[in-house]
Amino acid sequence: MEHRCPACGADLSRRSLSVIPRMALDCPSCRARIEVNVHPVESALMLAGFAAFVAFGALFYVFKQDGFLVAALAALSPAGLLPLLERRWFKGWPRYRKPGPGPG
Repeated sequence: MEHRCPACGADLSRRSLSVIPRMALDCPSCRARIEVNVHPVESALMLAGFAAFVAFGALFYVFKQDGFLVAALAALSPAGLLPLLERRWFKGWPRYRKPGPGPG
């Protein structure tokens, strides 16, 4: 992913912007208001992983079979794979954008 400020072009990849994740923040260099630009595939992957985790957890609760517990834990793996996906497939995607409607 491209971790540059859309207002001033400063590299934000090495800076700790916030301890608390927020969708809108201020650039440390130019103090411009910027938003986190979440890729649609990234959000779909996280929603699908969470839904699978809940579904397999419910199945484990109902049937008490260990396979459902293992599947529920495996459903959490997309969260661990996101940094790899960001480096490989989302290379040109801007992580931050100026506030306003629409991605990109």
